[in-house]
This record gives sequence, structure tokens and C-alpha cells, in this order.
Amino acid sequence: MERRLRTRNFFGVFLILGFLETHVDTSGIRTRQLTEPESVRAPSAHELDELDEATARCEQRVAHLLESKETLERRHAELIEFRHVLRETASFFNVFAEKGFLLRLGWDHGQCAI
Repeated sequence: MERRLRTRNFFGVFLILGFLETHVDTSGIRTRQLTEPESVRAPSAHELDELDEATARCEQRVAHLLESKETLERRHAELIEFRHVLRETASFFNVFAEKGFLLRLGWDHGQCAI
């Protein structure tokens, strides 16, 4: 079964390739052949070294960005928690202010009601 599917996919690719080649030929689109020297030659050692260095720089940048993202996500969660605490605190003080209670803040030596 799997081999039959691969065979169908293989023939499907050839049908699409044939259609594209016909369309390119009839449209007069100029194509480059794969046998041209610049597309066949292997990259030099210097080019491979440059690519390796560029890849290493990109990997370092991605790692740094991921660390920054994690830090920002932690800080965002902390800020959401702080916002919730501030809202609850404001609500607490508003309830006592509406009812006319005095809050003991610690420096009044126990003279207030709460």
C-alpha cells in the first residue's frame, strides 16, 4: 500500500513537472540549466567557514532572544499579579472608607478601631 502511494506521488510530481515545463516553453520564460558551472560547483572552504560563522551568530542571537522572551513572560506574569494585588488592596481600603472605619496603621499606638 505504501509503495503504491509513493509511486502515485512520484508520477504526480512528473505530471506537474511536465505541465510546468510546457507552460515555461510556451510562455518564452528563459531558464537556467543545472549544468551551468556556478550551480554545479561545490562551495569553497572559505565560503563554508563564513556560513558556519553566520550560522553560529544566528544561533546565539536566537538563544538570546529566547532568553529575553522568557524574562519578559515572567515579568508580565508578575505585573499581572501585582495589578491584582493593587486592585484587591484598593477595594479593601474603599470598603473601610465607605463604612467610616479607621484603620490602625501601626504608628497610632492602638488608638484606632481596626
